[in-house]
Amino acid sequence: MDKLFFDTETTGLNPFKDTLICLGYAINDKPVRISYGFNVKDLKNMFMDPNYLKIGHNVNFDLLFLNRFGIETIGPYFCTQNVFKILDPYKSVALKDLGLRYSFIKTSLLLKNLVKQKDIDNTLVKIGCDNTKGYGFIEPQVLEKYLTQDVELTRKLYNKALEIGIPEYYMKIDQKLIEPILKMELNGFKIDSDKLKILQQDLMIEIEKLGSYFKELNINPRSTKQIGKYMETQLLK
Repeated sequence: MDKLFFDTETTGLNPFKDTLICLGYAINDKPVRISYGFNVKDLKNMFMDPNYLKIGHNVNFDLLFLNRFGIETIGPYFCTQNVFKILDPYKSVALKDLGLRYSFIKTSLLLKNLVKQKDIDNTLVKIGCDNTKGYGFIEPQVLEKYLTQDVELTRKLYNKALEIGIPEYYMKIDQKLIEPILKMELNGFKIDSDKLKILQQDLMIEIEKLGSYFKELNINPRSTKQIGKYMETQLLK
């Protein structure tokens, strides 16, 4: 199966309000390409081809933006971020941090160090989030270098995951959740309000029972100190 490694750059984190700027992608071992246009027939065909494994880091984020801006996608998908989170849940799975940890890069390109605050002559590309952590503007060639590094890191992490061994949990559960989560994010989901009311009633009954139970024990269930003392007395019996 062919591999399609990709990453997106956007003006923010909300695909329903923000904009997709450009897409970086690479097929198998071929060089990274950057596309600013999203009506390219060959590009659309690859993302709709089930013979391509679409590989990204935090892949649901990228897939959501792609689908919102005219590039429909179908699986199979692979998320390097999720794999490394399972492999080592106590360390950062940020793309650049993983690249440094496995010595794929010596230094990481960070947007905050590459951008300018103003685009005086309207030649720069707006990048980052429209909030207090917003980045600003960046030269197109610098943005492409930054995006190329991210796609290359994603490819290296995928190969590293194969070398280490992909966790069974990821293959059986995590990977299979990518597509349904994407569909829910794109289309929303229907809530059975009647069933929800029944569950709420059941929950209130259970809370009342637990409240009576703790009242009989003379314990505040919100107090870890009181719970701890009670557990100690039970262990000593």
